[in-house]
Amino acid sequence: MMQKADKLCLQRPFVNGDSNLQEEHLIVEYWKQVLNDNERQGNPWYYGLLRDWWWGKTKEEFLEELPKHGWPRIWPCYNENYDQLYGAIHYAGKKVLDIGADVGSTADFFLRRGTTEVVAVEGSQEMYNELAKNATKIPEIKPIFLYIDKPEHYEQLIKTHHPDVLHADCEGCEKHLFNVSDEVFSMVPEYMVETHGGDVYSAMLEKCKRNDYEIVNVLNYYDASINIVYAKKKFVRAIVTSDVE
Repeated sequence: MMQKADKLCLQRPFVNGDSNLQEEHLIVEYWKQVLNDNERQGNPWYYGLLRDWWWGKTKEEFLEELPKHGWPRIWPCYNENYDQLYGAIHYAGKKVLDIGADVGSTADFFLRRGTTEVVAVEGSQEMYNELAKNATKIPEIKPIFLYIDKPEHYEQLIKTHHPDVLHADCEGCEKHLFNVSDEVFSMVPEYMVETHGGDVYSAMLEKCKRNDYEIVNVLNYYDASINIVYAKKKFVRAIVTSDVE
């Protein structure tokens, strides 16, 4: 998610990328080990888990209900709830360009929601190394090492990969997206962008308005300066008429 390394994110395990780990009992056994390790290290059993998953549950109840969460193969960085943050889009059958892909946790989320392929772009060398390693276990993730610091980077990625959805969470590099040409910007049907700062948020709203995008949803995140914006292109249906003599 960031273009700089984050130790918490880098320490997250790859959960079940190998095909032989898809069986439910193996997944439960894996998480039993994780929870027991937490307790052995003097932490609560739920240490490092999403609050929505464990709140009000015993360890046994958590393990029993774990399957409904969709088996994250790469644990969400920063313990974020991706369903809440990015669940507004219908991903089935789409290709996602993921800017700020960290170690692949967001890419894994998109794939578990039906995406066919994720082009995962990361600018931190440490995170990219883990991303590339994880991508060997999930071939639908296509890793790219690139530190985005100019609009031309976005333009090249969009024109090369033709995504259905562009997701950007790169702690500021999203500002360059709104300086790409309108023609290239309009090539992407849907955007899910985390904007940092009021100026960047305003720039996205203006870019979307000028290019006929509907702002479907805005989620205020952390504080008033950070928003996750979901925008979707308005497709105009052609009306065919014929003259009747």
